[in-house]
Amino acid sequence: MDLQHRLEHVMRTMGWDRGDLIRISKQSSSVVSQWLGHGSKPIKSIAKLEAAEALARASGFNALWIARGKGAPRPADDDAIAKGVWPFERVTLAQLLALDPAMRARLEAMIEGAIACNAPAPFAATRSAWHGTAMQIAAAVDAVNRTDQFTRFIESIDRQFESARPIAELPDSAVKPTR
Repeated sequence: MDLQHRLEHVMRTMGWDRGDLIRISKQSSSVVSQWLGHGSKPIKSIAKLEAAEALARASGFNALWIARGKGAPRPADDDAIAKGVWPFERVTLAQLLALDPAMRARLEAMIEGAIACNAPAPFAATRSAWHGTAMQIAAAVDAVNRTDQFTRFIESIDRQFESARPIAELPDSAVKPTR
């Protein structure tokens, strides 16, 4: 990811605009414009460490990642990955933390529900709440992707619950996308 995209990611995550970058980094409007790929001479990295450190302090992102694209986007990502406690391969902690709190809560409920699928007794008590949340997320994701993949996945979990068969025993067609 180049400097422009890293800064756009930080800005989007933090709800910042170009003026915030100028104010926080204490760099000129021209320099920040070049960081963002505007002007005749786009800048590919932040040379002044103080500017990157100021942006890192204000955002929680890793200064070296902001300035040069080295390391994880957030220091917590490095710690979690190094300790082997981050469970996902395609989603970083920074991406998760960038979601709004309501979406994070929905995802957490969905993960709890998926875990509960392997624990038959507690799942029965939370099934309806999990199902409602899962269907909301599935509908939103399917609308963006223009498929019914996630809705079909939730329906396959419902079938698994009703038949008391482990998810691993469901046919592949229950969760494969149709494109």
